[in-house]
Amino acid sequence: MLIRTRGLIDASEADIELVVINGVRRFGTTKNMKGASAHLESLKVGKKERSLNLDNPNTGQLPTVTLAQAKTKLQAALLDLPAMRRSRRT
Repeated sequence: MLIRTRGLIDASEADIELVVINGVRRFGTTKNMKGASAHLESLKVGKKERSLNLDNPNTGQLPTVTLAQAKTKLQAALLDLPAMRRSRRT
């Protein structure tokens, strides 16, 4: 059996057309994400338009956040990793 992997190896993040996690469409082209959620966020990956679905039907487990909120929290945490580590211990 011949498995062709060259296209996968040469692919970049801009080539991703759809990401599905536990049966939920989370990221992809506008066409592939149509109808995935009422709260899709648009973003550019490379020069291509993509849609992101961060809706969380299980709000008790994970908070619902926007991409902008997630980026802000991550940037703040990366600026002070020791403080982030201490806050996780308590």
